[in-house]
Amino acid sequence: MIEIVGLATTALTAWVAGYSTTCGVALVRAARSRAPMAASDRPTPSVLLVRPCTGGDATLELALRSTAKLQYGAPLQIRLCVESRDDAAWPPVCRAAHWLRDRGHDAQAVVASTQAFNRKVGQLAEVTRDTAQDVVVSVDADIDLDGFPLNNLLAPLSSDSVAAVWAPPVEVGALQGWGDRASAAVLGASLHAFNLLGELDRGGLVGKTFAVRSDALREVGGFDGLTAHLGEDMELARRLRERGWRTGMIRHSVRAIGSARSMAGVLARYTRWLWVIRAQRPSLLFSYPLLLAAAPILLVLLGLLATVAPVWSLGLGALVLASRIAVAVAAAGPRGRRVDAVTHEWLVADLVLLLAFGRALGKPEVSWRDRTLRLGPGGRLRASDGPHGG
Repeated sequence: MIEIVGLATTALTAWVAGYSTTCGVALVRAARSRAPMAASDRPTPSVLLVRPCTGGDATLELALRSTAKLQYGAPLQIRLCVESRDDAAWPPVCRAAHWLRDRGHDAQAVVASTQAFNRKVGQLAEVTRDTAQDVVVSVDADIDLDGFPLNNLLAPLSSDSVAAVWAPPVEVGALQGWGDRASAAVLGASLHAFNLLGELDRGGLVGKTFAVRSDALREVGGFDGLTAHLGEDMELARRLRERGWRTGMIRHSVRAIGSARSMAGVLARYTRWLWVIRAQRPSLLFSYPLLLAAAPILLVLLGLLATVAPVWSLGLGALVLASRIAVAVAAAGPRGRRVDAVTHEWLVADLVLLLAFGRALGKPEVSWRDRTLRLGPGGRLRASDGPHGG
């Protein structure tokens, strides 16, 4: 019995040390001020800004109009696109494009018909294929760009070694149900918050708001080569790294304004994320229960160990809880809900991620928009063999 307790104590101590170290690395990197980039003597790049849209969300037109309030010192070519005129997004997209043109912007509503499995990427491929602009900026339809410093996003691209840059998204707005609360917790109180996750994975790319040099994009096959990937952002980053380029994250967050999500939809979203990890970066899959969302598991195990080693368990538990609360405070910073983050959101976030991890171990079949698809090797999508495939 003594040997078993000793082994358990040693194993848990090592696990707690790994977890706390991971938290510490994320916190230190996020807190460390980066050296300002030297002013570039290169001309301001020409930019094609694309916003792929689908569905008639109540906030869609407002989010698209916010494109006019970007901070940038040169004209932009703005394309608001949908897959079909039958899409509920088409009327608000047309109104937003007209509104932007009335204010002097080069904005067009575009129908980007595509049969791609990943329809967002299919739209991007159609709109960007023949662009003559220096940089392509992709911004999801739920992003509020009011006041966003596009110059900051583009600045790292002045280095020949950097091909793509992304901004960490943070969710804002009223929380209308458990789905909204769960999503806000994951993105604003956990190590999965992108301002922290981006520090742990500095070679990654998150596709909510990102800029990519057109010459680099063409060299890796353009968006046309990514239309069968669910995790197109991860695959783009991988292809860029293969050719010697770097990707980077800026510190300035972008605001996502989605709301009224169901808990089932939020779980499906993070299950898809973990399926992408499983298919495209499998070595990172078990980092979720072992590191990124490990606090609840560790606290339960340390509670059990406390019956035979109370002092040791209490000390390790205090270290886990302190690390977890520090992460919640740092993750909540961009959105300002620190009280909720440290009182309950940290636990909600980890439980959501652990549940999504369990679901992601199952059959990688995703119901995405109106299709049921299988996720195959390398993260490539294909039609499901099941009764709903097509």
